[in-house]
Amino acid sequence: MRRKIFIVFINYCLMLTLYSSPVIKINAQEKNRSSQSKPSDKAKKLVAQGDKLFNRKDYRSAINKYAEAIVISPNYPAAHYWKGYAHYYLNEFDATVEELDTAFNQKHPPLEIYKLRWYVNYQKGNYDQALNDVQAGLLLEPQNKDFAKGLGEIQFRKGSYQEAIPALEKVIQTEPNNGDLFYYLAASYSKTGNDKQQAFYADEAIKKNTIYIADSYILLGDSLLKSNKKAEAIEAYKKAINAKPEMTEKFYIDFSELYRDENRLSEAADTAYKGLKIHPKSKELLIHLTWYYSLSDRFVEAVGAGQQAVRNAPDEFEAHSNLCRAYNDLKQYPQAIVECNKALKLNPDDGETYF
Repeated sequence: MRRKIFIVFINYCLMLTLYSSPVIKINAQEKNRSSQSKPSDKAKKLVAQGDKLFNRKDYRSAINKYAEAIVISPNYPAAHYWKGYAHYYLNEFDATVEELDTAFNQKHPPLEIYKLRWYVNYQKGNYDQALNDVQAGLLLEPQNKDFAKGLGEIQFRKGSYQEAIPALEKVIQTEPNNGDLFYYLAASYSKTGNDKQQAFYADEAIKKNTIYIADSYILLGDSLLKSNKKAEAIEAYKKAINAKPEMTEKFYIDFSELYRDENRLSEAADTAYKGLKIHPKSKELLIHLTWYYSLSDRFVEAVGAGQQAVRNAPDEFEAHSNLCRAYNDLKQYPQAIVECNKALKLNPDDGETYF
């Protein structure tokens, strides 16, 4: 009987040992993992040193201290976060995003990540990533003005104008003097075909001194032109050029043509000439300029422009045709015939040259 009891006792002890060993092993592993996930005291001291350097705006030295801490304790979200912030102040945006991503994956408070990372991605042109952070941030902090403003600006940059409009209109309630927001709205309404709102917001952007002053005048001029208010549109375009002479070649061509349509021929020529100063290699502006000089009875200038046009664009029949017209206006008929023949050789069906 005693032998049987002893055997049962031994079996019980063996079973107890069998089932308790894995538990002891797992608990030991968890304890070891927990100790590894916590930054060491040395790493903490390095981060504290980095923080002091950061507060003194010595960002490069701060980065070095945070990097030393990370080498000792790689799983240190605060070190990665502040290292990323220091990179941001040095305009090292790739490194900023890399460190913020690591901090996020290591469970640094996400709201702090979103507040910086969205803007860095926005600056990098990574609008989808920026939008994700802004939307996540608004879920956590719905009244955050920076997130709300970022939402509108990101949607605008993405070309999502229908989504940008309500977001931007919400933001201007709290930033009524931010001219740039009014410009974004004017441009968004332009893209969605609302001419009335385009004109309103462009005018407001100008009044509120947007940094996009020239573009706002163009948007205002475009809306006026669509309303057949050509004289007012011309004034808006003139102010656009005064604000930023470096307009596109197409703008100068279109603007000079608007003057021609209004029979303001000398102003058409002067505008094309201004455009040539900005775009000296523009064949089309030079060909137009020759024509405008002839139409405004500035025949000598027409010949000079036409001669330059045929040198720059020898294969363009209009260059020869316009020079032919200029020579003809000056009664220099032999030269006129030469240029007309060249134009007809390039375009035998050109009726104006035949005339």
